[in-house]
Amino acid sequence: YLQAMKNDSSETAECWHKFEDLMIARGGAIYRDALQRTLQLARVKRKSIYHLPERVYDAVTCFFVAEGVQDRLEKFYEAIHSLTRSVKEGGIIITAHMIGSHGYFAGVRTNFPSTYITVRDIERAFSGLRHHTVKLVENRHNPEVRLGYQGMAIMIGRT
Repeated sequence: YLQAMKNDSSETAECWHKFEDLMIARGGAIYRDALQRTLQLARVKRKSIYHLPERVYDAVTCFFVAEGVQDRLEKFYEAIHSLTRSVKEGGIIITAHMIGSHGYFAGVRTNFPSTYITVRDIERAFSGLRHHTVKLVENRHNPEVRLGYQGMAIMIGRT
């Protein structure tokens, strides 16, 4: 998916412009063209969130993946466990999660499942971190982002 966006972001990335617009509305012009800048910097590597190497990264980010690749809560917890294990002691983890999503459209003939999660589920998933904060960004500006979407939760933590 990311490789397709890097190759031709016009159609594939269209659904992400709603999120960029929300970021600009909330955080200012610094987020203008954030998607395009990200695509220019991104390197695609095929890996499984369920099988990451242990204690190799100083920092990791994960946006909408743990709940966005399947629809079972236990798999969400498994993904978060793998993600947190991949970070070195004292490292930083930043994640974003769709609250209440039932799945999403990601381009022509491309629909994905999503695990319906709550802020409490996220708190539970990251409870093993030494320090973490979860903040809910409620969906007030763009109610049609995706089916069931109630908002986005951001988690910032340290192992």
